[in-house]
Amino acid sequence: MKTESVPFLPHSLLMEFSIDGMVAINTENIVVAWNTAAARLLGASQDQAVGFMLFQVLPGIKNDSDLMIALQHSRSGLKSFLAPDPGLQHRRHVEIHIIPLQADGVFLGTMLLIHDVAHRLVKEQELQRVNAALEDRLRQLHLAGKEVAQLTHLATHDIRGPIRDIYTLMEGLMRQEASAMSNYGKASFRRIQSSLNRMSLLIDDIVALSQITIADVPERCVNLEELVAALAEQFNRKLQETGTLLTTGDLLPIRAHEKQLELLLQQLLRNMIHFSARSSPHIHIETKMMAPPRQLDGTERQGEVRLSITHNSTAFSDVEQVNSFQAEQPVNGPAIALTIAGKIMTLHKGALHLERIAGNKMIVHCFFPV
Repeated sequence: MKTESVPFLPHSLLMEFSIDGMVAINTENIVVAWNTAAARLLGASQDQAVGFMLFQVLPGIKNDSDLMIALQHSRSGLKSFLAPDPGLQHRRHVEIHIIPLQADGVFLGTMLLIHDVAHRLVKEQELQRVNAALEDRLRQLHLAGKEVAQLTHLATHDIRGPIRDIYTLMEGLMRQEASAMSNYGKASFRRIQSSLNRMSLLIDDIVALSQITIADVPERCVNLEELVAALAEQFNRKLQETGTLLTTGDLLPIRAHEKQLELLLQQLLRNMIHFSARSSPHIHIETKMMAPPRQLDGTERQGEVRLSITHNSTAFSDVEQVNSFQAEQPVNGPAIALTIAGKIMTLHKGALHLERIAGNKMIVHCFFPV
């Protein structure tokens, strides 16, 4: 099917339609083309520009060493790009492409393609102001976080003293007045001491939660075997007192913030040991490389290491929705350790998942991105 011919548009008309400024100079640096957009951007009309030397039309370019070098390079067939320069009137709000004009290898002149970026500069300035405000706000929040952590530490330190005094006083009364106390009284005292111990543990958890921050701590590949061995030694006395068996499977290295990973394991192990509901508790720790990668936050990952801690008791029985626990979920009692673990996993861009299996067992899964 034959189509009708399209009328030819002359180059001069195409230049006028352009939203970019277009300036052409010959080998003598005399302006031979100057469109309406160039007149608007550079402040000189076509009548004031065409036929005159470029340096006469724009005297300021003599002080623009970059432009002068670019014009010289164009004679060698090289293209150049000049970004906006607030210190130069002719480049304050524009960027310029310098393009050599050639025919059969012969230099005929230079084209200056001038693009208005005033709107972009305004947006960039606004973005810089927003970023500066956000950075200032971040500094304030960081400082406030440190102050809250310090205040929490001081307040909890003041609370520990009375708790310790009450426990010691009750222990003294038990020893001195044991003969005068009934079995019910003795049992009541022991329950009170047990509650005081639990309060002390909760205070430790609150302090740990208030001090979790890894923004300034670099990640590294943590040797999990060494870390678990050190924690087993740390909890050795409690493990023996409670008859808890601690075993391990494959322990792969994990890329994490070491201190926070240590805190995560401390919190989970301590609560599993102290709040076990069985006479012969058993804790098992192992890792597994997961494939294919899980989509935790919508980004592609090479893979992830799943750290699993299995306990043959429901130490975290006060968490109602076991299979959909979130770090923001309010919890009480020993399950505050899950809040700490959840916050640490969030900072690592990972995930925390609880699983209850047959035999009243509980597994805490921590997914660390690789």
